[in-house]
Amino acid sequence: MKERNSDTVKYSFYCTVRVTGEVFEQNTTVEKTWINYEISEVDDSGKGSIKFDNDVNMTWLEANFGTLFQVYWTDTDYRNNKELKEIKDIEFLSWGGDDGRSIDFWLEFEEPYKIGLLRKRSDKLYVVTREGNGGLDIKEMFVTNKSITELNTTEAWVRLEMIFDWRNP
Repeated sequence: MKERNSDTVKYSFYCTVRVTGEVFEQNTTVEKTWINYEISEVDDSGKGSIKFDNDVNMTWLEANFGTLFQVYWTDTDYRNNKELKEIKDIEFLSWGGDDGRSIDFWLEFEEPYKIGLLRKRSDKLYVVTREGNGGLDIKEMFVTNKSITELNTTEAWVRLEMIFDWRNP
């Protein structure tokens, strides 16, 4: 203990501090939340959906889908010609669907009668994230904590069966 206006110590007191309890170790690693997507089976009329395994901001995704994703299909000659075939049209039926995590679509192909023939079992539809996320900051797509959430899937595909598109004979 010190005197009030002096640099000298008037009386000395010793103190012992005891801390009881369990040792607490703080976890400094943060687990990331990974968002994945997949394509459901495309039916014979060309209808299907893209399903996310976690909630996403569908309003943002609707405004930026074409910039963020590329949708194309490949046929059996892909191994030889490496040609990515364009979809003639993709009509989005709903954003969010019943579960708030799916995008329902209806595809229109240039020559749908050539898709999924019995000999051609390797026609595939792809939904691919564009390189560099199309130049977008995709953090706005996430509903969860944006600082620890990442888009994990960069490519999803599904095999195409025979397509009977009566809109495009």
